[in-house]
Amino acid sequence: MHMNLNISSHLITNSRQSGQADSRLLPENLVLFGPPGVGKTSVGKLLAKRLGRPFIDMDETLERQLGQTINSLFLSRGEAGFRQLEAELCSHLACQSNLVVASGGGTLLGAECRASMLASGRVILLTASEQKLADRLLTDPPRPLLNGDLRAELRELLSSRKQIYDLFTFKVDTDEQSADQIVDTILKTVSEQDAPASAAIQSPKPGYEIRLGSGLYYQLDELVAELKLQPPFIIISDSNVGPIYATRLQSALNAALIQFPAGEHNKSIASLERIYRELAKLGMERSGTLIALGGGVVGDLAGFAAATFMRGVRWINLPTSLLAMVDASIGGKVGIDLNQGKNLVGAFHQPSLVISDTDTLQTLPGAEFRSGLMEMIKAAIIADPLLFRWFEENQNSPSRRWLERAIKVKADIVQQDPYESGARAHLNLGHTVGHGLEAASGYARRHGEAIALGTLIEAEIAEDLNVAEEDLAIKIEAVLQRWGLPTQYKGIEPDAILRAMMMDKKKQAGRLRFALPLRVGQVELRENVPEATILKAIERRLET
Repeated sequence: MHMNLNISSHLITNSRQSGQADSRLLPENLVLFGPPGVGKTSVGKLLAKRLGRPFIDMDETLERQLGQTINSLFLSRGEAGFRQLEAELCSHLACQSNLVVASGGGTLLGAECRASMLASGRVILLTASEQKLADRLLTDPPRPLLNGDLRAELRELLSSRKQIYDLFTFKVDTDEQSADQIVDTILKTVSEQDAPASAAIQSPKPGYEIRLGSGLYYQLDELVAELKLQPPFIIISDSNVGPIYATRLQSALNAALIQFPAGEHNKSIASLERIYRELAKLGMERSGTLIALGGGVVGDLAGFAAATFMRGVRWINLPTSLLAMVDASIGGKVGIDLNQGKNLVGAFHQPSLVISDTDTLQTLPGAEFRSGLMEMIKAAIIADPLLFRWFEENQNSPSRRWLERAIKVKADIVQQDPYESGARAHLNLGHTVGHGLEAASGYARRHGEAIALGTLIEAEIAEDLNVAEEDLAIKIEAVLQRWGLPTQYKGIEPDAILRAMMMDKKKQAGRLRFALPLRVGQVELRENVPEATILKAIERRLET
């Protein structure tokens, strides 16, 4: 039985209507779990107060929303019905960030609830001896599963749940600690465990590592030494990013800087030639290392310079935009644009390391951050329905945990298909139409905005071809609107967009190739799409 718990207003502080995500990542949820009587609620309230976060007691929330006590809910619905209510609440809470949650004693016994909570945050298992739990529970009202012989039932409950409790590695023993001391232990452990996330790209060999976290630029010299990367080090950046971050990195690595004017229109042969000349002037050697510092344009241009100067030198990618962290920095695609189309000249040249310092997101304009969110939405549509649900239900910025999931979608796919001979083409969702929109607009549109429109139009093409799930486009459109991404365009002729699409490098035998969404979590490659169907879908999104 599905229950609409209508609890969002109680869970999200400073709630926004749509498209107002800050240019930063929010902290992940902290979820307290453990047997009855272990102190989840008292510890959770104190932990939330210390962190300045909203606190959610799951049992209290269910009681308030349904107007019944937990004991009454157990009696009226049975344990299976009650666990279903918990699962729905878990699903909702998993689509939030920055919460402290006290779960019910049996909430995470089910695989569905565990998956939801672990997707959105860190689960902390509070433990206590059987004797301590019994002593505490003697003064509490009866629990649904402990309403007879307390000690015997508690012993049986702990034994039956041991296998589930053993799944969690973040454990805090509460026997000899006060609530304040338990919170101190949790905060210390969270701090110690809050290391950068890491993903290894192992194909093609030799592979490279992606690191994601806060303050990583301060460790760049150590990371370079670990990989035995050699000088000369030369940073390539643009006029937006270079003035903010380049000086610090130059000092750390004794590196020179090449800086070009920001903007997609500068991802060109002229800019590339200037970089070649500067590299020669600065004495770049085949054993040296280029460092791309910036968004997707910088990564593409600097990476292509690394692929071609002296027949190839090693390079590091330091993406500073959300879009580049999720997409452009992963997979080794590098290149430049021509007047006739985007990325028509390029190569596959894998970096030696990708470092995504999430602190750089705080300097992004809001529109750029939202543009980057589109790459996360795209990843969700391709292979992560839970991430898509987060975008459907939440209104605040994501946590790093959700960014990691989006990165994992691309990392997994590019390892299966490093050179885009098959599955990697699924990542082109929204790009066949999106690149046409970008080119026809003279690159006046942000990449993420163009991909948003492209994805929606391609979903409508899939529906027109009767291959997509019913109302898929409506579902995608609602998410785009929720996050302030465009669903219509103006000032461009539909024919001009189609002509620009015909220059797409993904064509095969003269036919456009689409990665069409069939449902959230599934994309299919299609080539024989009638031109009339394409044009009709493009025209449908023209603002009148």
